[in-house]
Amino acid sequence: MRLLSTFFVLVAKVAVIAQLRSYNETTVFRFIDDAARRNVFRAYECLQAAGEATYSKSEHPLHYCFGYNEAKEKIGAVAHGICIPSTCYDDRAQLLEQWRVQNGNDKDAIDYTSCTKSRHDQQWYQKVIPLAEFALHLTFILVAIIATIYHVRNGDQTKYVSYFSLPDLCVLLEPEPTWTSWGYWLRYYRHRVIRLWPAYIYTLVDVGLRASVQHFHPMWPPTDPAVQCPKYWWQNVLFVNSLFSNRCMPWTWYIGTEFIFYLLSPIFLLTLRNTPKIGFALAIITITSSAALNAAGMIAWNFPPTQLLWKQPDIFSADFIQHHIVMYIKPWYRIGPYIIGLLLGYYIAGVQRLAQKVQRSLHFCVIGWSLASLALFWTIFGLYPALQVPLCISLTFFSS
Repeated sequence: MRLLSTFFVLVAKVAVIAQLRSYNETTVFRFIDDAARRNVFRAYECLQAAGEATYSKSEHPLHYCFGYNEAKEKIGAVAHGICIPSTCYDDRAQLLEQWRVQNGNDKDAIDYTSCTKSRHDQQWYQKVIPLAEFALHLTFILVAIIATIYHVRNGDQTKYVSYFSLPDLCVLLEPEPTWTSWGYWLRYYRHRVIRLWPAYIYTLVDVGLRASVQHFHPMWPPTDPAVQCPKYWWQNVLFVNSLFSNRCMPWTWYIGTEFIFYLLSPIFLLTLRNTPKIGFALAIITITSSAALNAAGMIAWNFPPTQLLWKQPDIFSADFIQHHIVMYIKPWYRIGPYIIGLLLGYYIAGVQRLAQKVQRSLHFCVIGWSLASLALFWTIFGLYPALQVPLCISLTFFSS
């Protein structure tokens, strides 16, 4: 009987290895490049194939496992992924190694493996910690609703509570500032920090703890908050994560980038207020320089104009992660649109100060809204041809 069971186990292993031959080639990928995204998609496909549901268990649960050489993780190790029956989980290292050997391109032995299983041991509502967290979130939402109602009903009596709401900044900062109004500018920055820190730090702690305590499966290490946030949390707290590799909560990169813009905004605001000609010149130079840097970066690294998920020609670099870290999130490549927003605010503030309001004709409004709608459409879809035409043409028309 033992020999018979051993025979069937060997047959099952051979069948799994045979299936690996026909498995999609995207299960071999560099640890840090664009193929890592496709690996996440393949893992999702594998788990979906099991057919698990919240109301029923699959008869054929699956595991998606990947492995790589841990010593070469930071220099672009080749990772290998396989989708296997859960009954083969104990043999995952052997199967991954066999898959690596069959591919023949990677000479480094696999010494790190991690798997994601399709079957949840329990649903979130069957666990104490997720339920407690859900109740805490509901409490915060109720507090925010009550505070908002109180603020609206009491009006000016609670204007200093607006540190935690969405007021007009001028309510708190009434005197007109100068270059040496240190107290004014400290309050100006403090206002933004106090509005950002409570929710931001809470999310940072919550995501880090939840990822390390509540997850029922491992995540992709470069994007796993439980792995990255204990090392890089300080970059998020100081709003400098976009200046580095943005490892902790990478989806929050714009908070850091926009805060840097906010730090620099007094330079443009005061210059526009005191000497408008110099202010406009400074703004135009900044916008032009940022656009030129974008074009130079596209040429130097062979990156596409942006990271929209359209079909990308082979003429561009496929390294999505490098593009994201090197160009996409950096402030000096993104400050142009922010300065345009400051100029628009400057113009609107000037219009509001006019003693006699200018009445626009219907014809003027129709043309204005039509041009604005066209510009909005062009902002999103105007980049599409840049991903379908030669690089020189895309740089000419879309670098700005």
